[in-house]
Amino acid sequence: MSNVSGFCQNCVSLFTPPPKHESSHSARVAELLCCNDPPLLSELAAFKHDVTQYQSIVADLQERISMARAFLDPLVAALIEAEARLQDAKSLIRPICHLPNEILMQIFHFCIPTFPAVATAYNALDSTTVPWTLTHICQRWRNVARSLPNLW
Repeated sequence: MSNVSGFCQNCVSLFTPPPKHESSHSARVAELLCCNDPPLLSELAAFKHDVTQYQSIVADLQERISMARAFLDPLVAALIEAEARLQDAKSLIRPICHLPNEILMQIFHFCIPTFPAVATAYNALDSTTVPWTLTHICQRWRNVARSLPNLW
């Protein structure tokens, strides 16, 4: 039987936070933790009960987290794969991918420095400048850049 959220009862209980278990001695616990005094003998039974109760809560939460991970890990893997496919598809439909080589050549020519101060410092052998950077975009751009003697 499924509920409104589309999860079965086991899944709903898996993702439902447990009820808060407040210790009746929370103010006293804070006091004892601050001063490092030992608890009174009359408090020991309650604190031992708290230890048992919280060990059970921790074990239950660890089990539920393990089950949730087993459920979520395949979903996360599928999400990562879908996001990668989405990026691939977006990359393929970008307008720059459809520019004719002649237009790319014109754009590449505009990348060469023409100002005298910049042009004199321009070193075509510097791999961090044009035309080298253009050849590292993709194989098509590398081929177009190599076909332009003016870039080199």
